[in-house]
Amino acid sequence: MDLPPELTEITNTIKGQGNEDKQSEQATYYQDLGAGERREYSELSKHFLGVDPNINDKRQLQYAACHRTYLLVKDPIINQFVFPTKTVLDREVLNEAKALLFDKMSEQKFTVYYNNVIPNLCVVRKFYEHELTNPLNKNLLGVKTFYYYGAHLTGPSYINNEMYSEYIWTPKMELQQHVSNEYYDKFIDILLNY
Repeated sequence: MDLPPELTEITNTIKGQGNEDKQSEQATYYQDLGAGERREYSELSKHFLGVDPNINDKRQLQYAACHRTYLLVKDPIINQFVFPTKTVLDREVLNEAKALLFDKMSEQKFTVYYNNVIPNLCVVRKFYEHELTNPLNKNLLGVKTFYYYGAHLTGPSYINNEMYSEYIWTPKMELQQHVSNEYYDKFIDILLNY
């Protein structure tokens, strides 16, 4: 019994979703496979079928495309990778602060979707040496940081170099290579849920 060609020929597009033409339009570069065939890749795709599997640049959102990746930025003061944070100003609510963080950090080139109104995690720490001398911190005991899970929605993975000169996208399995053990212990349990 002969099988029809549509069952035996493998293509690179996902059938039935109406995205075949859109995928070609969004392709930003191609890999020539020979014999007139080519594979299309898009630098904005997060789906592992649309991402070049050879991307080794951790500054690219597509790094480790088969895994969920997390954005880490290098704090210039403590010289360690951390999740992005922002100081909440007087009369600024947390929901405004979290939106402003990525608006400023990406210069509105990419958008983030937050799945929760309330924080996913709260971490309290003592002041760093340089923070102790700040007169605004005179009557305070430390810093309380609220963390929200945010998912990249649209746009290129651009980070404003004036805010953070170094950043990486890392999967959970590589997180411990980039952060301190103390930082890893605080976050790994919550990341298992996201």
